[in-house]
Amino acid sequence: SFAVSQPFLLTRLASGRPVAVPPAAMYSRDDRVTEVTHQSFLGKMGGACCGLLVGLMLYAGAGALIWWNEGRAVFTDRAIHAGLASVVESPSCDVLDATLEGRLVHVSCPLGRLDNYSFIGGALRVETAAFVRVDAEMYQWEEMTRSETTKDSVGGGSTTRKTYSYSTGWLGSSVDSAHFKKSSNHRNPPASAWPLTSHTQYSADAQLGAYRLGALVQKLQNAEPVPIPLNWPTASDGAQLSGPQPPSTLSRENTISAEGKLYTAWPQQSNFPIGSMRVQFSRATATEASVLAAQSRGGFVGWGANDKVRKGYEVMQLFEGSLTASEMFEKMADDNASLTWTLAGARRGP
Repeated sequence: SFAVSQPFLLTRLASGRPVAVPPAAMYSRDDRVTEVTHQSFLGKMGGACCGLLVGLMLYAGAGALIWWNEGRAVFTDRAIHAGLASVVESPSCDVLDATLEGRLVHVSCPLGRLDNYSFIGGALRVETAAFVRVDAEMYQWEEMTRSETTKDSVGGGSTTRKTYSYSTGWLGSSVDSAHFKKSSNHRNPPASAWPLTSHTQYSADAQLGAYRLGALVQKLQNAEPVPIPLNWPTASDGAQLSGPQPPSTLSRENTISAEGKLYTAWPQQSNFPIGSMRVQFSRATATEASVLAAQSRGGFVGWGANDKVRKGYEVMQLFEGSLTASEMFEKMADDNASLTWTLAGARRGP
């Protein structure tokens, strides 16, 4: 049997062994601050006038958005149709064709010249990937605000009760606790204390066949988790960590592997300490891609700029996998239509 006292939960690692998981968030019902403010009738009238002015400005801005969105949709559609009529196939993944310089080309080839990556002092390695994504989180305090306004029974004014409450949880960016309403006992480490922050590293010299990908490599998105080495200390082995949180740097000695992530703390009978870190690494899954762009000096640039028909719109697109030129243009047309309706919906509002 495997018994764990509350508030712990049970989960299972890849090995099938159960391990106690500290709660992801903890709320304090008594740790609240309530602020009461009163607004007179004249104050309400002034606020209403300001609201009217803001509403008029938003209405004018919405009209400008409609005009811009319709123009963007039309010129994008024209560029797609012009590109479909002008595109040529790159004849080879291995050799560049100099006669296609400056023309809109369709290239569908395997990815090559992918980088190797090293993290945690070289203890975690990733080989031949177009990118590696690092998702870092810190266990921090966060402040929540709830407001309730009631109309006064006399005088035409109103009373607002604003309640500040606090909880802890895993957050992907630094929360500045200095601005909390009650910051004395809700202190987070400063942003400078993070030993590692979320970011993505791309292969600087990635190629698509014989072409340099350049900035297009950043259009690759699909990823899968990087497995933590089997010899890493794990929570299921009973490994424990101590010391101030967060540590100044991450190492194999001050992290534990659990749930496919690395933790800098794994408490046995309590919640995570404030400042604890957890990090997950993911790698690109793409091994081939398809590009529509102008061929330029062994790489790609946008095609179709400074043309009255296309109104400055550039065709420079990458999709993962092997797609024909027609399939790529169809996806671009679908994306254009979706964006058009999304922006139109934002104009109409709920």
